[in-house]
Amino acid sequence: MLDGNILFIPVGKSAFNKSLVNCKAIITGAGFETPAEALYLGKKLLVIPIRGQYEQLCNAAALSKMGVPVLKALDAGFAATFLPWIEQRKKTSLHLEYSTESIVSYLMHNCTGKSKDALDLLYPDCVFN
Repeated sequence: MLDGNILFIPVGKSAFNKSLVNCKAIITGAGFETPAEALYLGKKLLVIPIRGQYEQLCNAAALSKMGVPVLKALDAGFAATFLPWIEQRKKTSLHLEYSTESIVSYLMHNCTGKSKDALDLLYPDCVFN
């Protein structure tokens, strides 16, 4: 349904994925999945953490340190943050310094209290650097 310049799309995984891929910017809660996908896809991101959700506050703090704008609430001050944000061309970039394999390898080798030889026996299919 189109109301002025806002297109309302019914909730659904396929429609959500399509809109995520095709949009220019995303306003979302400060959960994990949507902000992570937005950053990975290079989308402009603004988050509003859900009140009373500690994880959302932690994620919002981390996103803020990355340069993502964080609003405490959707209130009368929204326009003052939204308008400059939507006009700005700059996006928060995501730089992945380490691969998942190297992180897991590091954790297994350094945080289990087991020797490399013991880890090789326990997890023969894994590579421990």
